[in-house]
Amino acid sequence: MTNTSKLTNNDERTKKRILVIDDEDDINLALKVVLENDGFEVTTFNDPLEALRNLKANLYDLVLLDIRMPTMDGLSVYQRIRKLDDKVEICFLTAGSLNVDEEFAKQVFPILEKEDRFIRKPVSNEELIKRVKQMTLT
Repeated sequence: MTNTSKLTNNDERTKKRILVIDDEDDINLALKVVLENDGFEVTTFNDPLEALRNLKANLYDLVLLDIRMPTMDGLSVYQRIRKLDDKVEICFLTAGSLNVDEEFAKQVFPILEKEDRFIRKPVSNEELIKRVKQMTLT
């Protein structure tokens, strides 16, 4: 006997949803492919303003957010996301050194370990998956 049951909305929602906001299309594509291949549902935006216009509370489990973008910096995007959704996990993507971003980290995560919420680009596929899984465990 074959099982022909269809997925329900609850079954579909078991996939963790990731929002990636990075101004570089190649970064967005690479992150999307790697994360989707590991079973995540991924939405990407290269324009933070467009991402914010499309953001809805409780839609995503994790936001991967570039710190340095030409139209709006990561801190400003972070603050706007927090006004819309105060529960979503947020992790910053940075090509710079964590020491350079130390002041930024103090503004955003004054009581958290900054290394827990930063992923340095470039990142290996294995490290990306490991970190995303750690942040999306519920």
